[in-house]
Amino acid sequence: MHCLFEDIGVQRGNLEQLAAVPTSRLLEASSAALHKITEGDASFLTFPITTVFSLVIDGIALPDYPVSAIAVGSCADVSVMVGTNKHDHFNACQTDSGEEDCRCDRLRSEKVHALF
Repeated sequence: MHCLFEDIGVQRGNLEQLAAVPTSRLLEASSAALHKITEGDASFLTFPITTVFSLVIDGIALPDYPVSAIAVGSCADVSVMVGTNKHDHFNACQTDSGEEDCRCDRLRSEKVHALF
């Protein structure tokens, strides 16, 4: 399987090249990658699994799921926070059990990792 960055002509880690890629090309590559991951099973290609891009809890830039971080007071000193994105909340939450809610457990993580 090809790396998503190779598909769009970007060397891994080259932010300048990535920034120069038109949004339309990123969306095309995302759709093609998702098609590869799902092995053409159209049942995967419905909301909320519509893109290979999502937030990454890395412990540094994003130390925890936003909803979890807010729940423990990380934003206690923020008076007002305003912003919206139609489906952002699906990437920001966890299940009641505390595990990541992946919504599509049939996706194989090794296929996703191979794209990057």
